Amino acid sequence: MRRIDMDPTHELNGIKYRAGHVFPFGASVIENGIHFSVFSRDATGCTLVLYHLGEPQPYAEIPFPEEFRIGNVYSMIVFDLNIETTEYGYRFDGPWDLDAYGPGLCFASFWAEDHVRFGTQEDCYLYVAVNAHWEEHRFTFPVVAKGFGWHLAFSSDGFSCDPGEEKPWQEDGITLGARTSAVLIAKKYNNNTAL
Repeated sequence: MRRIDMDPTHELNGIKYRAGHVFPFGASVIENGIHFSVFSRDATGCTLVLYHLGEPQPYAEIPFPEEFRIGNVYSMIVFDLNIETTEYGYRFDGPWDLDAYGPGLCFASFWAEDHVRFGTQEDCYLYVAVNAHWEEHRFTFPVVAKGFGWHLAFSSDGFSCDPGEEKPWQEDGITLGARTSAVLIAKKYNNNTAL
């Protein structure tokens, strides 16, 4: 028996889709396509943006109809998408005006732990930078305690290492290529050599 809730109800420029379900969040492969579900408390609208693999411009932008919104969740099933050649993003409308080309897609987070306050042997620093733009972006590192230096632990463009083998980083920042990320840690130096 065929399920009728798996038939397209909408079509835009040859792309067939229908309302999805709240769960699971993210993009999930289903029998006839991909299920998209994303939460946003403040958005007043959402658009699914589809790209051919590696292409800088989208080939389709599908606004979520209001009836595809369940509370604060936008969900949609898009039929006949090839998961091997399709990339996606979301464009949100609302008070922040986030979109697929705006500065909201470049961000960095910095965590610092004070050894005196937390009872560890030394201060700990972690820096994560994400560039979701289609162009490169320069991130400047925050200042850390004297005697510490930044070390690259992971970069999505191909660098990774085992703990303790992080690559010393001599610059005061890092330039990330399009759609890449990096994780750095600050390690203590001893006689100009990282511990």
